[in-house]
Amino acid sequence: MDEGARAKLLEAMRAEDAKLRTFVEKAQLDAWYRTTKEVAEKTVANEYRRATLDKMASIHGNGSVVSLE
Repeated sequence: MDEGARAKLLEAMRAEDAKLRTFVEKAQLDAWYRTTKEVAEKTVANEYRRATLDKMASIHGNGSVVSLE
């Protein structure tokens, strides 16, 4: 790729980045992503813990809850 075409491409990419950054900031997508990720991680951890406790209770056969702590 010649230098002229490369320079034009880089300029266009920078302009796209600036425009996209405006949309990201306006929509606060970074904060949304972090919050969504945290909630998802907590949900998975809670569901895994519940499933583990259920499985342990079924193994013991008496339905008692065993502490994992």
